[in-house]
Amino acid sequence: MLRRLKQPVHRRVLWSAPQKSKPRRPHELFATLQAVFNNAGQHWNHCAFWESLSPNGGAMPGVLEKKITEDFGSVVKYKEAFKAAAVGQFGSGWAWLVLTRDGKLKITKTSNAATPLATGEGRVLLVLDVWEHAYYVDFRNRRPDFIDNFLNRLANYEGAAARLQKTGAGIAVATS
Repeated sequence: MLRRLKQPVHRRVLWSAPQKSKPRRPHELFATLQAVFNNAGQHWNHCAFWESLSPNGGAMPGVLEKKITEDFGSVVKYKEAFKAAAVGQFGSGWAWLVLTRDGKLKITKTSNAATPLATGEGRVLLVLDVWEHAYYVDFRNRRPDFIDNFLNRLANYEGAAARLQKTGAGIAVATS
C-alpha cells in the first residue's frame, strides 16, 4: 500500500479498480435534470434580461410601436398589460413580451427558471426580472414603480425591434 501511494497520481488512478455506479432511480434522475434545468434556465433568463436593458432605453422604434399598436390597441395598453403581468407574478419570476408562432405579440409571465422558450409560448423580444433582488436596493418593496421605471426608462425597445425584424413578423416588405 505504501509503495502504491508513492506513485504519481496518474498511475494511482490507473491502478484503482473501476467503481460501478448503481442505476439511478427515477426520482434521483428527475432531481438531477431539474437542477440542470433550473441553472440553465436562470442563466438564459438573465442573459435575456441584460439584453432587455439599455441606459438609453424607453424610446420605442416605429416598427415595434406599430406592431404593439396592432396587437394591443396602443402602447399605453401594452404597458398596462405588461405591468399587470409583472405585478401579478406571485413571488419571484419574469414578465415577457414574446412573438407567438402565429405572428402576434403576447405578454406572459413565468416563475423561477421557466421561460417562454421552454413552454413553447414564443420568441422572446423583451423580459423583465421581477425577482426581488432586481429592484429591492432602489425600490424596496415597490415593484410597480420598478416596472414603470423599466418600461419608460430602461427597456431596450431598440433590441426588441431588432429581434422582431429578424423574424419578419408584422413588417411590410416593399416590392418593386
